[in-house]
Amino acid sequence: MNKKYYKIEYTLICATLFLFAILSPANAFDVRIIWDESTSEGVTGYNIYRTLDQGSYTAEKKIGSVDNETLEYVDTNLNGGIAYYYVITAVGSDNAESEYSDEIVVEPADYGDLNNDGNITPGDALLILKIYDQTITPDKKQEYSGDMTHDGKITPIDALCVLKIFIKDEDPNCS
Repeated sequence: MNKKYYKIEYTLICATLFLFAILSPANAFDVRIIWDESTSEGVTGYNIYRTLDQGSYTAEKKIGSVDNETLEYVDTNLNGGIAYYYVITAVGSDNAESEYSDEIVVEPADYGDLNNDGNITPGDALLILKIYDQTITPDKKQEYSGDMTHDGKITPIDALCVLKIFIKDEDPNCS
């Protein structure tokens, strides 16, 4: 299974939050949230909330809870192209929650779709080659969506992977 991570850093509950979007098969995305342990006394766990409406968090928006030793959560099977908003709260031994953390937003992007038109085409492979030969400078999305082999660099092999996906190769074996 090919997976791709990208990282965005945010401040959260006296901690640092790292957000990773992971590409899964069949264009389903996972969002992995990792944070540092709260420095507050008596924290027994954390609650994770997700919404599609910025700033709109209620009890029914809670998608998970973890104990105080678990400092990550994976939200699975999300759709690309949709903005997902997240906050986390620390939970004390009396089940009282802290205020919501700073809000973060992630919009998973399709890997290989460098021109952001919703399709993987030979034009995307051409953009990879232009990035490789430094004809163009990639933006952040292109840096991540163009690295099909997940080796931290963009090479002609990444362009080949895009072409294999375009011709509907079921297993482009890009890792």
